Amino acid sequence: MVQIRGSEKYAARSMAGSQLLGLPDEEETRKEGEHAKNMYVGGIKDEEGGLPGQVAMGDKDRSDEEAMGDIQKEFREKSKAKMDIGMVAAGVQEMQKHKIFAEPSPWVISPRSRYMRRWDMVTLMLLLYTAVVTPVEVSFMETKIDTLFWINRSVDALFVKDIVLNFFVAIYDPEDGQLVFHHPTVVRSYLKGWFPIDVISVFPFDLISFMLNTSSVGKMKVLRILRLLRLVKLLRILRAARIFARLETQYNIDYSALELAKFGVLALVTSHWMACAWGLVADLEDSDYNWLKYTAFNTFHETGKLEIGQDPVGVVSTTDIYIAAFYWSSMTMTTIGYGDIVPSTLVERIFVSFAMLVGAFVYGYIIGAVSNVISTKNAKKNDFYKLMGELNSFLKEGRWDHDLCMRLREYFKYRLASSHVDAHTALLQQMSPALRAEITLGMNTWECWP
Repeated sequence: MVQIRGSEKYAARSMAGSQLLGLPDEEETRKEGEHAKNMYVGGIKDEEGGLPGQVAMGDKDRSDEEAMGDIQKEFREKSKAKMDIGMVAAGVQEMQKHKIFAEPSPWVISPRSRYMRRWDMVTLMLLLYTAVVTPVEVSFMETKIDTLFWINRSVDALFVKDIVLNFFVAIYDPEDGQLVFHHPTVVRSYLKGWFPIDVISVFPFDLISFMLNTSSVGKMKVLRILRLLRLVKLLRILRAARIFARLETQYNIDYSALELAKFGVLALVTSHWMACAWGLVADLEDSDYNWLKYTAFNTFHETGKLEIGQDPVGVVSTTDIYIAAFYWSSMTMTTIGYGDIVPSTLVERIFVSFAMLVGAFVYGYIIGAVSNVISTKNAKKNDFYKLMGELNSFLKEGRWDHDLCMRLREYFKYRLASSHVDAHTALLQQMSPALRAEITLGMNTWECWP
């Protein structure tokens, strides 16, 4: 293999750029310069009658030296200019290969458009529905053709639409954050990224479960485990990260309030999923001694509709069973544990031990994170209170005049109110020159009304 040195690559690129712009070759320019130089020097030497290479520069006339210098300077400037043009042309060729310079497709839409903002909100509502309803269906309900069945089919259709839409939404270049509207690039990026997960999440496993339940083998214990495949729908929740990444740049968000809302949602979702898992354990194990059969549903016991040790499924409503499971999960996660709903089998005890560890971790994480958010949110006020405390100590030790003390306190309160100016100045310094100029023009432009 022939190796090309860096200088040869540079020369080749400059030559390619010069040819692209219709300029003479750098090597030809150099040869012409050397030839003119030799002719000029040779002419001087011949006139003086000396041999080539034997005439010293000191023997020439001063005007000849200046002329020689001018000629050399001119050729150097021309060579440098042509070389720079070649480098620019080569750089333009390389730049045009970048994704953002590829031909945009009229079918690709911007994620910043109004339609995509509305669609993102619809998708968030669908994800919330999936996170809440799907675990309840798997744990406490049998698949049958009813209103909920057709609602699920409509949700699946909307998620299929979202998959198709992702093939036509511009993506952000991870290198520089610019939007890429080149359709083949968008398609390749989605196929290599989230496409497989999105397709698996819309596969109709609940339809398979429904067909098996209506067949003669639908009551086999092994087939109950196949119901767990319906939980694959929860993979759709992974889309929430992509949607939030788009929405946080389009809306004015208070991140402290957003973090508090996230922790609240985390607590509710963890309790909800733990409750559904608690119900699913009893259903999959199908033991004669599970927590469901020995939980007190007093209303049904008093009326004689349910006896201790009897399976409450079919007698007690699904809502009552779910509330009992949610009550247990919330008590377990908050480390209270009243003990009125207890595990009765080995599998249930193993699950409860694992649930207590997970619940304690989530609960501790939420408490610590919420405390951190609150302290960070009030950091400015806390710094001001600390400063005023130091000022009051200083004034107390110095025994200053009361009027002076009042003016000092008013001054520092004014500094607190005007401290946002320094923060805004720091933000401007971090912006690019173009954005800084646009913001500056906007802040110093007034509209004149007629």
